[in-house]
Amino acid sequence: MDVTDEKKCVILNEGTFVEAKPKLILGPGTGFGCASISYNKTEGSYNVNPGEGGHTEYAVTNEVELRLRKFAFEWFQKENGEELTRLSTERVTAGPALPLLYEFFQQEAPDLAVVLEAGEGGHVTPEQVLQAALTDKDPLAIKVVEQFVKNLAVIIGDMAITTLCYSGIYICGGVAVAMKDYLLSEDSSFIKIFTNKGRMSKRLSEIPVYIVIDEIGLEGAEQYGYQAITYDYDE
Repeated sequence: MDVTDEKKCVILNEGTFVEAKPKLILGPGTGFGCASISYNKTEGSYNVNPGEGGHTEYAVTNEVELRLRKFAFEWFQKENGEELTRLSTERVTAGPALPLLYEFFQQEAPDLAVVLEAGEGGHVTPEQVLQAALTDKDPLAIKVVEQFVKNLAVIIGDMAITTLCYSGIYICGGVAVAMKDYLLSEDSSFIKIFTNKGRMSKRLSEIPVYIVIDEIGLEGAEQYGYQAITYDYDE
């Protein structure tokens, strides 16, 4: 992928691209998909290693997030009858988390006016929250987006430390693309939070981070098919 093509990709953190090192791809959308991508010296190409990083434990970093964790346990119990024993990152860092976060901040900041009307099922939709925050500049919805971005930056930073993905981090998925302009703006703290890893902060600041706008699924399938035929994959 040509990361300089603004129709396909935008740069969140330029960093220093290092050839043939691991890559990390993540997709906050209806879920939180992720995969690490490693360089295959024999084939001279990259191989995708599927992962379930969205099911890692949600990392609480302050008192607000501790209350959010408790709220999420109660929310899922009330909505789905689920008695959670843990809270995964995906629960608060994917599209379906936006209504949950909105209701949490309604409770957390009762002085802020509620401008969104709940729809079917008694909840606002993810699309409503993004519209209210990114276009209408509603303070309550902005709090939701800020927390969502923090959750995203923290988990991506943790995964970057784990993989040392010096060939780049590629963020795709409908929610990320919808938030592209916000993530690129001065209002966003994504890179500051992403690199806030103590002794590892400098290393993370050197990792390139991109938002992938282009639909890359078909390109990936085509590339995999080519590699499978060329190198006679068993699967």
